[in-house]
This record gives sequence, C-alpha cells and structure tokens, in this order.
Amino acid sequence: MQSLKKERTVNCSADKLVSVLTHPEFEIEKQKKASGAIDATVKEIRRNDEEAVYEIHSTEYAKGVTGVDRSKTESIVIRMRWNLKERHSEWTWEGPHGKKVAVSGTMQVKPVDENHCTLISTMDVEIKIPLVGSQVEKMVIREVEKNWPNFDQLVDAWILK
Repeated sequence: MQSLKKERTVNCSADKLVSVLTHPEFEIEKQKKASGAIDATVKEIRRNDEEAVYEIHSTEYAKGVTGVDRSKTESIVIRMRWNLKERHSEWTWEGPHGKKVAVSGTMQVKPVDENHCTLISTMDVEIKIPLVGSQVEKMVIREVEKNWPNFDQLVDAWILK
C-alpha cells in the first residue's frame, strides 16, 4: 500500500472551508478540474447539522498500467461521509477494477484562528495485482501529486466566491 498526506493552511474559517468542501457543485468541479473527469454528478444520501453523506458519480477516461486510454471511459463512484461537527470526512473510491483496487482517504479541517484553518488530506492506494501492484500504486500517487495544485487552486477560488 502507498499513502499520501497533504497539509496546508487555508485563508478562511474552518466552517467556511467545510461548507466549500461539502458543496455539491464544488465536488463536481473538483472531479472535472482536479481528477480529469469528463462528467460528474452528486447524489446526496443524507445531510443534516451533524453529517453530510453523498456519492460522487463520475465518468473518466480509462486508466491502466500503461496510463490513460482516451478510447474508453470508466464509471467511478466516490462515497463521502462528513462528520460536520468534527469537520472530518472519510471517503472510498470504487472503479471498474473491483476489489483488486482499493483507494480511500480522509479530510480534516482544523481551526487555527477566525480567518485561518488547516486542511489535512490523506489517501491510501492498494492495488492487488501480482508483480506490478506496487509499481502501479506509486504511479497513482505520482499522478495525484501532480494534479494536487489544481485542487488547491479550486479550493482557493471557491473560498473567494
């Protein structure tokens, strides 16, 4: 298994950042701009003062050991559960490869002061393919790191809205 952890200070209150990160339109734009999705929708399961539970359904170009294959698409489902009181989420990613590929992570928003907070994001990737699984895990992590600035820019743009 390969893991990734990103931490950054964001120039807004913790509550404002959580409201951005849990906004359905933000999730759709995140899939398109930071993950390269062709299309995305959000299906809310439950939302109240304590939690937000939803699924993000996206269509992406097929990805394999050799990289992106633009001649095929794949359906992806991300299941997200936010504990709004604790400002913490857990998510899982499901793609066409079934149980051979396990991707999950967390997001935590911690207040620093009235106008700043810390966003801590984690991701774990496990690919259960003999001989090449660990190499593919490293490729996935590198790709996510390469696209991470797109996520940071999107967060910053939404904070200004």
